Amino acid sequence: MFLYLKEIYQERIGLRSMDKINELLSIINNGLKNKLVKEHDFSTNIEDYIHDNFWDIEKENHEVAIFLNDDVIDICEQTEPGLEGTNFRKEIEQAYNDLLKMLRL
Repeated sequence: MFLYLKEIYQERIGLRSMDKINELLSIINNGLKNKLVKEHDFSTNIEDYIHDNFWDIEKENHEVAIFLNDDVIDICEQTEPGLEGTNFRKEIEQAYNDLLKMLRL
C-alpha cells in the first residue's frame, strides 16, 4: 500500500524514478573500475543496455536518452573488431561524468 501511495505522490509532483538510468550508470562505473574487462565486451554491454531500455530511459529523462543515442552509442561503436587503439575508456568516462552533470548527481 505504501509503495502505491509513494508512486502516486511522485507522479503528481512530477518525480520519476530513474531505475534504468541508474542501472546504466552502475554498468559504466563498474566497467571503468574493472580494467580487466575487454573494451569490446564493455562497450557491447553498454550499447545493448541502451538499445534494450531506450524507451524506458526516454520516459525517465528525455535529455539523457538523446545524449545516449547521439553520443554514447558512437563512443561504443569505436570498439568494433578491427578498430584498434581507440580512446574508448577515456571517452566513456567523460560521457559518464557528463551524464552525472546532466542528472546533477
